[in-house]
Amino acid sequence: METLTGKIAIVTGGTRGIGRAIAARLLAEGASVAICGRTAAPVEAALRQLETSGPGRSAGFAADITRVEQVKAFFGRVDERFGGLDILVNNAGEGVFAKVGQMSAADWHRNIDLNLNGPFYCSREALDRFRRRGGGFIVNISI
Repeated sequence: METLTGKIAIVTGGTRGIGRAIAARLLAEGASVAICGRTAAPVEAALRQLETSGPGRSAGFAADITRVEQVKAFFGRVDERFGGLDILVNNAGEGVFAKVGQMSAADWHRNIDLNLNGPFYCSREALDRFRRRGGGFIVNISI
């Protein structure tokens, strides 16, 4: 089995739930992990919880993945901190559980931006980084 020691991962939506659990497991397996969330406070709280998860190094930054400029800035900060990328886990997302007739256009656009556009923006940023390192992996989580 291939080891994750020395690998660099990003987990979007890594501040809670499945994303935080994925980040913790990657850290336990020896990977360096960067997480993001929309605001700084949850990112900082998650990092405090993750610091004992394993030998891997962790970092976190506030970034709204529905905003292409924030995605670029987030990936740039990960580059500065870790120097590359091997694994992207597109985990950030949420569901709008309403009948179409009850959804507003704003609800629809937020859902599309977070669940489709965000993973696209992140995957696009990851691909050049993967090429430089000889490959990489994208894992898409959906609801």
